[in-house]
Amino acid sequence: MDYQTQTGYGRSLSEESRQFGQSGGEEMRVLEDVGTYLKRYARERPEVVAYTCFAVGFLLGWKLRPW
Repeated sequence: MDYQTQTGYGRSLSEESRQFGQSGGEEMRVLEDVGTYLKRYARERPEVVAYTCFAVGFLLGWKLRPW
């Protein structure tokens, strides 16, 4: 299943790098790149992100509940 064509967020990486003013010779911005990737992934696959958040919340609530 091709999520990019279904959601309309199928921009190429070169388009996104131009949007943020990055070129091939600039230094890496790891946190910004990871944030951009996670936002794009959440737009492309919202059900996976929702299930993951639910599972993490369930496990944390189960393990950290007060006695």
